[in-house]
Amino acid sequence: MKKFLFVALLSLSNVATAENIPKAFQGKWVGTWQSHIKSNEVKAYCQLNDFDHVLTLSINKNTMQMNYWEASETVSNFKFSQVKPNYFLGTAKFVQSGFLTDDDGNLIDKDIVLNRKVEFMLKKGELIELYRDDQNDTGKSIWYKRYWKKCN
Repeated sequence: MKKFLFVALLSLSNVATAENIPKAFQGKWVGTWQSHIKSNEVKAYCQLNDFDHVLTLSINKNTMQMNYWEASETVSNFKFSQVKPNYFLGTAKFVQSGFLTDDDGNLIDKDIVLNRKVEFMLKKGELIELYRDDQNDTGKSIWYKRYWKKCN
């Protein structure tokens, strides 16, 4: 019985372990909200720190950091259901900063923590992200694609 419990606990501990992001996805990426960046614009966008015009995405082996406008997101604790050389799908913990406002529309310093679906694919040198927008005028979640180009 003790051996059975030990094996059961060991297998459960493997389920709770976060997974690493595939190496091909790691690095610094730039993008805009929903359009493609032209190849000749990538270098300028990679050097730009003006988050009104460009989004940045830094991916290492176990976290992602997205920066845009006054907001940012840190994504961690990845649990993948599918991993291929050019694709991954799963869930992760999102910590969003700079999304909440007070009654006057001023940003407040409070984080939003969510567990969400993550889906990324590499296609023709571009990183394509499927993301959910919960803060829109419809009151419903809307799924969009965001396109990223890798900085050298």
